Amino acid sequence: MTAADVNITVTSSNQPLLMADHVTPGTYVVAMGADTIGKQEIDPKLFSNAAVFTDEVAQSVTIGEAQHAVAAGFVDTDAIVPIGRVINGDHAGRKNERQITIFDGTGVGL
Repeated sequence: MTAADVNITVTSSNQPLLMADHVTPGTYVVAMGADTIGKQEIDPKLFSNAAVFTDEVAQSVTIGEAQHAVAAGFVDTDAIVPIGRVINGDHAGRKNERQITIFDGTGVGL
């Protein structure tokens, strides 16, 4: 996984499958499967140095992948950016090409 530029998770896992040390700088992570309280696909530590985006912040932090990272203190709810802000040009996205980006898709954007 460390050789991948993009990692997409679409599982019904209840424990992290993609760990922080599996992801190298500049990787884009899409987490689509965690859509229920308790489900988890990626290591919450991965959120600590990543730019985090979602289609619906409230769902991301309650039933999405970010629920675990917020609960563990690895990311603040206020740091999670609605993807629409990037699309509209109101947010630049990641800070540089080495920053890891996470999109916590809750299904609203689809």
